[in-house]
Amino acid sequence: MHWNRMFMPVCVVLLTAQQIASSMAPAEAALRMDKVNHVITVSPSEDADVTTTETRKAIDFLRYRDDQDVHWILKFQPGKYYLKLPLYSVGMNNVDILSDPANPAQIIKSKNFAKQDYLFYTRMSHDVKIRGFEFYGRTDFSENKKPVWGDQGVFFGSCKNVTVDSNKFFNFGNAALRVTTSEVDPIKGINSFNTTVTNNTFNNIYQISTSSNDKEHGATSNYRLENNTFYNLRGSVKFASRTDGARGLFLNNNTFNGGDHYGFEIDNYDNIEIRGNTIQNIASVAINLYTAGDKDKITKGFPWGSDVTIAENTIKSGGRGIRYCHEEFFDGYQSVPRNVVIKDNTLNTLKDGAKNVPAIAIIRGKVDGLNVSGNKLYNIASKNYLDIIEGCTNVTKGGNLAEGEALDGSAPPAQSPKPPSNNNTGSTGGTQKPPASSGGSTSSTSKPAAPSNLRAQYDGNLAVKLAWTDNASNESAQEIWGGNDGKKYSLIAKLYANKDQFTHKLRKVPVASDFYYVVKAVNKGGASTSNAVKVNFHQTASK
Repeated sequence: MHWNRMFMPVCVVLLTAQQIASSMAPAEAALRMDKVNHVITVSPSEDADVTTTETRKAIDFLRYRDDQDVHWILKFQPGKYYLKLPLYSVGMNNVDILSDPANPAQIIKSKNFAKQDYLFYTRMSHDVKIRGFEFYGRTDFSENKKPVWGDQGVFFGSCKNVTVDSNKFFNFGNAALRVTTSEVDPIKGINSFNTTVTNNTFNNIYQISTSSNDKEHGATSNYRLENNTFYNLRGSVKFASRTDGARGLFLNNNTFNGGDHYGFEIDNYDNIEIRGNTIQNIASVAINLYTAGDKDKITKGFPWGSDVTIAENTIKSGGRGIRYCHEEFFDGYQSVPRNVVIKDNTLNTLKDGAKNVPAIAIIRGKVDGLNVSGNKLYNIASKNYLDIIEGCTNVTKGGNLAEGEALDGSAPPAQSPKPPSNNNTGSTGGTQKPPASSGGSTSSTSKPAAPSNLRAQYDGNLAVKLAWTDNASNESAQEIWGGNDGKKYSLIAKLYANKDQFTHKLRKVPVASDFYYVVKAVNKGGASTSNAVKVNFHQTASK
């Protein structure tokens, strides 16, 4: 039995793929199916009823088909698709939903679109890609900047291996994109894994989000948000979990230009990398990590905030800079997170001078293993450059500059650098080109040596203990990958350099008896992979 079919409603047995396919001959020939090559092609219609009916038939076929292990393509021809109902599915697997980014299909909510709903909704699905579309909501924020909660775009609930690439999202009053654990999932906690969101444009939206709709379900694990552009962000790019277990955020090389609230807003996650982003014209905090601990959101406190890196970001012409606020939960629980790095960021022209707010703040909770170094701060209205709560342990500070002068007693460089130019013109619309990327180092880097002697032991209690020999001296990180067949692997976790062990905590025993792991040492020069090791979940140990 497929993982997702355990959650399908009983009524699906009443409708077969053959019955759906036999009815696919409507007016205007809006839908064509090629069973040999596993391709369904849909075309737009001026009639919203026809468009809605035909596109939903295609989704239904893919949802109920017998060959869920076979890769299918649902291709949208260019044009405007006015929908009256969402494209809805449960358990739709191994499907690419594609349009041409150069001549995209435009998915639009019609005037009679159902309220409180998404344009595209799927849950309990895996290996789904959406690429090349334009999605349009119905909120222009012209009268006020408050959210319109029912106006949402694309939803993935309790899904695995999701890709959202090269799309454009416009005018959503709430979440243009939400990836989370579904509130109807019988598995509590985290059950959403391996999401990749790349090369998309978001304009005039309230947020993208990972928040679930109840206290029993959390958010996601292993989410990559890279090379996206955000204009006129009304809320934030939000990653929030209401349960323990949310870990693995890789938020790299994104561009923000214009926002009424936050840039990145992150609650209750571990293992976070925020690197190489350009964040400008954000009214409040550019990068804000804090405890979301109210009793109306969670059932009890839990540890979060360890293994965080905020590095090489450029923040300019905004309100505030970087805030790490690890305060206690409503029930008094407060852990001490470990390994927080805020390094080599540039903050220029932060305009919020109220109450002496710091440009970089580590507040309301102690940290064990804090590194704040190499940051450059210019034109800070509050004149408060760095605030670290007393009681943090194993603290490293050095090379931080405020207006070109040493901030923390360390020697400044031989020639203090001049502040970078600040050529901003305010928020931009969707037709204006995004700011140029700040780029990176062009020096060559050799790949790190591969890890060796990878071993694994399953303890019989939903935990696999991995250990290996770290042979590299120039790695920037290590990655844990796993898969069912020893050929195709998915990312499980990303670790700091110089690690030689990791425990993979499972939510349930997998149906397949065997599972394979590899460890990769990575840097800018590439990745080197260890030997593979197999674990049998029906035995207490594997070699």
